[in-house]
Amino acid sequence: MSTHLGPLERHPDGHWLLGNPEGKKGGAHFVLEREGLRHRVEGTEEKLLPWARQMELSVRPKTHPWGTWQLRGLLRTPYEQWQAPFAHHTRRRYQQGHVLILNELLRQLTAAHALDRLADPEWLQHVVTPLAPEDPLSPRSAQLLVQQVLRTAGGLVLPEQPRRDLITEPSTPYFP
Repeated sequence: MSTHLGPLERHPDGHWLLGNPEGKKGGAHFVLEREGLRHRVEGTEEKLLPWARQMELSVRPKTHPWGTWQLRGLLRTPYEQWQAPFAHHTRRRYQQGHVLILNELLRQLTAAHALDRLADPEWLQHVVTPLAPEDPLSPRSAQLLVQQVLRTAGGLVLPEQPRRDLITEPSTPYFP
C-alpha cells in the first residue's frame, strides 16, 4: 500500500500532507483537514483555507523540481488567487508522472465540487493506492487514469470531460 503520490504523503498519524514537515525553512507543508487546507510553517501563525472557498488547486515547483514547491489556488467570496510554498521531501524525487496525476486529481475533484474528499484519509488512501505505481507520460493518460480510479472510488459524480486532444473551436479562415 503506497503512502505517497509526489508531494502528497500520508503521515504516520493518519493525516495526509502536502510537503515535508521536516524540510528546510521551517518545514512548510499543508495538512488536509476536515475544515480545509491548513498551511503550517514553523515559527509562523497557521492559516486555514476552507474547502468551501476552494475553486481550483494545483501544485508546481517554485523554481526547480528539487527545491521549494507551491500549492496554488483560486478562492471564492471574495475571488482571489493565492499561492503558498511547501518543502520538498529531501529523501525522494517527485516523479513527473506523479505530479501529472496529482494535478489531474485536483482538477477532477474541483470539477466534481468534491475537493473536501481530500480530507477523508481512508478515501484518499483508496484513490492513491492504485495511482501510485503508475507513471503516465502525458496529461491525457493521467486524466484517463484518474477518471478510472475516481469512478471505482465511488461517492462522486464526475462531469463529462471534453477531450483535450481534439480541437473544439471552429477554424478561422485565413482570408476574410
